[in-house]
Amino acid sequence: MKRLLVTGVLALMVVGCVKRVVRPPPEAFVTLGGKKASYRAWARVEDLCAIDPNQFVTEQQGLSSLLADWLGQTSAPADGAWDDEHLALLEEGTRLLPPALDLQKEALEKSAQVGCHFTGLGSANELNAQARRRVEETPWLAQQIKARLALAKWKDARPALTQTAKEQNCVVKMKPPAPILYFAAEDETAKLEWLFCDGSKVVASPGNPPAWQPDPTAKKTKKEPDPKVWLDVAARYPAENVSRAPKLPKKKVTRDDGAAEPP
Repeated sequence: MKRLLVTGVLALMVVGCVKRVVRPPPEAFVTLGGKKASYRAWARVEDLCAIDPNQFVTEQQGLSSLLADWLGQTSAPADGAWDDEHLALLEEGTRLLPPALDLQKEALEKSAQVGCHFTGLGSANELNAQARRRVEETPWLAQQIKARLALAKWKDARPALTQTAKEQNCVVKMKPPAPILYFAAEDETAKLEWLFCDGSKVVASPGNPPAWQPDPTAKKTKKEPDPKVWLDVAARYPAENVSRAPKLPKKKVTRDDGAAEPP
């Protein structure tokens, strides 16, 4: 009987010394910008402080590293140095990151609330907050970036379009009965220009009616030319043939309290 009692006490002591093992939640992954990171619903673990701290910290560090890289490549303002590749990365992150960001935020908040002593998390909270803000502003930001990229491409293409139109239309050797208009364009500020083969142009801008501007290099004639001749030709030019620059969306208006007003 005494031997059985001692054996039972020893068994209880051994059980009491065994550390509770908490099974981690299922693992998920996010791949972005050439990096892959894992994340889990750690906040759903009842005794979060009983989990393997190395596993928890390593996972948060991996996701934070991915977020830092993504933010570093998509941190430019709307009028900054964007290209199609970085715009695509911005939109891909906005599509893929929310589940990981939400679960990481919940895990970090719970670990702080219950007092888990996880070390090495460093800037995990701040990177999570920055990434969430970037995701939230992406719809407006992407709209701005796309418009600016389209505008840049339009400006780059305009000289070639103008030259091609000039070569195709300004081929009449004898003096035509009316000025020949070969190209018309409207820039992002709504300034309109109608270009003529004689080197002159008609210009109009918001608040200002169309005005004829003679070729500054042309020789002066005894008879003063009538601007109406060029203005009439410009007025008859089909509106659908005008090359128009992409218009930029309105910028965000920010209130004094820092909250953004709708555009």
